[in-house]
Amino acid sequence: MRENFPDLKLFIFSNDLPWCRKVFNYDVPMEFIEGNDDDHGYEDMVLMSLCKHHIITNSTFSWWGAWLSEGMLLGGGD
Repeated sequence: MRENFPDLKLFIFSNDLPWCRKVFNYDVPMEFIEGNDDDHGYEDMVLMSLCKHHIITNSTFSWWGAWLSEGMLLGGGD
């Protein structure tokens, strides 16, 4: 991924961030997004929609976050 995206930074959204911190140990800058509870999950979706690229789970929440991004709305982005 670094070859294609030299300025890569990962933003990790999850309802199980402790697990993500243990498992995601990559040599790239990472930001674990926290602070939004079930009543404020829409804030995570807004942040997800601002990302250029997405690696998503098999959930409708992550699918919508990716679909609402500018890259998807414009046909895939760069």
